Amino acid sequence: MLGRNSGHCDALQAPVPGEGLRSDLLALCFDLVHWLRFSGALVEAGVSGDLLVWGLAGFNLGVEPGQLMVVAVWCGVSPLLARWSGYRTVVVKGGSVALIVWTVQRMAFSG
Repeated sequence: MLGRNSGHCDALQAPVPGEGLRSDLLALCFDLVHWLRFSGALVEAGVSGDLLVWGLAGFNLGVEPGQLMVVAVWCGVSPLLARWSGYRTVVVKGGSVALIVWTVQRMAFSG
């Protein structure tokens, strides 16, 4: 689960890289927010106790294979894209800005 939000951490570091910025702690914070929001939605739906734990575990086990497939595709495509002259501007900075905007929208305007 921790690795899933590494894209968010990369988005924070790419435009303004910082010395000593710990991406593992940033990823943990994003994951905690995600888990709290999802568990809150389950509680609002009337799920509690053991069912809440099973619901969270089931969600995580259901999402992880899809995320691993996306990462596998990206690992195959990114070396090819890295050779492109516009990679740094379009992919790294553009993708970083898109991830920051998406994260802010999700945190501010969902629910």
